[in-house]
Amino acid sequence: MQKARNNYWRDRFERLKTQNQAIKDKLVTSKRENNDLQKELRGRDRLLDSIPAGILLEQEGRIIAANREFLEDLAYASEEVLGHRLLEFVPPDQKKKVRDLHDKRVSGKRVPSQYELDLVTKVGERRCFEASVRKIRHNGRRAFVTNLTLLEDRKREERELIEFKKREALMTMVSGLTGKLNQDAATVSRHIRQIREIVDPEPEFLDQTPTY
Repeated sequence: MQKARNNYWRDRFERLKTQNQAIKDKLVTSKRENNDLQKELRGRDRLLDSIPAGILLEQEGRIIAANREFLEDLAYASEEVLGHRLLEFVPPDQKKKVRDLHDKRVSGKRVPSQYELDLVTKVGERRCFEASVRKIRHNGRRAFVTNLTLLEDRKREERELIEFKKREALMTMVSGLTGKLNQDAATVSRHIRQIREIVDPEPEFLDQTPTY
């Protein structure tokens, strides 16, 4: 009887020891996978931060990633954006449009992939962006990547380009006018000389007296 009891506790101890080792192995594996995941996330964040435009990653209606450019454009910290809905940063007069576009996009209906979108900064300033949205798969589930380009920068570049073209056209016109004025001035000078020759001939012709 005592031997059977000892065998029981020895077997149970061995089973517990085996289970404990299995748990330790799982913990080691989980830790390694977690480290790999953290490394991958850091690499993803560095990649997103290197993009010279605002980038948002949304899943199930929540922002799960936002790059540095987006945070700086709106003056928010990452913890003030992650886990929130994009609609929270949209001014009231545009919420319905953005909500309708999102609902149609989720339902698979055709919607514009690019549209203008106003967002409100942390200090209440309203800024205009061009939003470009694309559907992707993230961790096996549907997600949406939004590229946000400040239209203020683009409009400033467009204004600078227009001003440059205006100056270039003005210089071309001035150059053309200068050439024409020089030609006209030369023509006028030639006519003036001809008129002077008629009105005021050379003295040698006026002083000639007939000889007998």
